[in-house]
Amino acid sequence: MKLLKSVLAAPALAATILASPIASANSIQVGAGFVGYIYYKPLIATWLSSEYSGIVKGPGNWSWSPFHYEAIIIDTRPRTYNEPFQILARDQLNISFEVHAILRPNADKIREVVEEFGGVEWYRRVVQAPLRTFVQKTVETYTSHEANDNRSKIEETVTQYLQEYIKDKPFLFDSLTVGNIQFPAAVTHAVELKVANQQLLEKKKTDMQIAQQEAEIRVIEADGIRRSQEIINKTLSPIYVQHELVKSLSDLAKSSGNVIYFIPTDENGMPRVNPVKEISPIK
Repeated sequence: MKLLKSVLAAPALAATILASPIASANSIQVGAGFVGYIYYKPLIATWLSSEYSGIVKGPGNWSWSPFHYEAIIIDTRPRTYNEPFQILARDQLNISFEVHAILRPNADKIREVVEEFGGVEWYRRVVQAPLRTFVQKTVETYTSHEANDNRSKIEETVTQYLQEYIKDKPFLFDSLTVGNIQFPAAVTHAVELKVANQQLLEKKKTDMQIAQQEAEIRVIEADGIRRSQEIINKTLSPIYVQHELVKSLSDLAKSSGNVIYFIPTDENGMPRVNPVKEISPIK
């Protein structure tokens, strides 16, 4: 009950405690998805302690009574708690990300939630700091890139820590996810530069392969030309060439209108030109 006194005395909770239920002279109403912790609050003998009176699960109400009752309304619906982090990874780089944990109070243990775990402030008072510690000690064992590649493993590890922590507490765990990991701007630029260089390297490798294939094609073509020349050189002997020349001349002689000139040539096939003798003048 000591904690209940502190809960009721906290100014920050006054609006939640008094405004959440729909209060009237006859009853306190509790909506669906909420549970009301009903307590008796003396109006005259204010030195007396407030006393627990009962629980109302919504939708429901606390019926009229001649005594003065009030309620602390606890939201028992699943809620996502977002925790931002900036952690120094094992490679001394700061990485930023968010963890999203979905939890809720156990609707069957609201009296315990109020009297021992801070009432509506249960997450901030009991769960938030341990959750952040679990994430911190898990992520800092990884390098920045390892953390990015092992988010699912980080989620599993932190989930195990959190479930073990709340197993004897009046809270229910639904799920936990690690958001996208953000690297420092310098690291992001370096990664982009590395990707660009890798793409350029791949292009150069492709160009080299194309050039090599073209060179191989030219070698094959040259080899084919060389082989054909060898075959021709072996086949076209001087006697055979002379035979083909005589045959061609014979065919030309048989056709009409053709004039054939014979020009003597030297051993290189060039026309033979004899030097002109000097003619003496006629006397």
